[in-house]
Amino acid sequence: MNSVTQFELGWLAGIIDGEGSITVCKRGPTYVPTIKMSNTSKVLVEKYCEILDRLGITHKCYGKQTKGNRKYQWEVCIDGRPRVYKALSIVQDLLIAKQKQAIKVGEWIESRGLDLRGPYTENQLDIIKNIRELNGRGREFSEFK
Repeated sequence: MNSVTQFELGWLAGIIDGEGSITVCKRGPTYVPTIKMSNTSKVLVEKYCEILDRLGITHKCYGKQTKGNRKYQWEVCIDGRPRVYKALSIVQDLLIAKQKQAIKVGEWIESRGLDLRGPYTENQLDIIKNIRELNGRGREFSEFK
């Protein structure tokens, strides 16, 4: 594995802060921790994926044509507890805008432990609710007025 510089780690965190989301998604009856990043710049997405590869973080990358948007868009997804936990352990302290979400997703992952099929506790569901509130769109805008 090639080394990653501190600059590249900071850049990676900046991309997640600006172009990404950190959450726990509901997929059927289960919840899956996820870090997603999307952008229309192929060069930016390729660099992001290259750094993830060098860090040994498994991810999926796919492109799509979006409605009402003439530009092609790429999305990179890191999902699943071990992969997201590894990624967060690397970038969490470098995040600014999404650090609270990263901390909460990390808490949720730690609370689940190795229990892959057990029921979700009230605390785990509360953490998910809190993450969704942190990810609320437009909420922070009024704070700047």
